Amino acid sequence: MIEAQGNYSNIYLLSGTKILTSKSLKYWSINLNDNTFLRIHAKYFIRIDYITLCNKNT
Repeated sequence: MIEAQGNYSNIYLLSGTKILTSKSLKYWSINLNDNTFLRIHAKYFIRIDYITLCNKNT
C-alpha cells in the first residue's frame, strides 16, 4: 500500500516495513502500472493482487 503524507509517501511492504519516500502521490499516479495498482482513496493506492473481498455495502 502507498499512503500520501503531504509531499511524501509511505510505502508499506508485506513484511511490515514502512518506507518513507520523497515522492508525492501524484508521482505514483503517473508512474504506477494501472493494471497493478488501484487508487482507492485520495490518500491511498493498493496493489490489486492483494484484494480478497470487495463489499460495496461498507
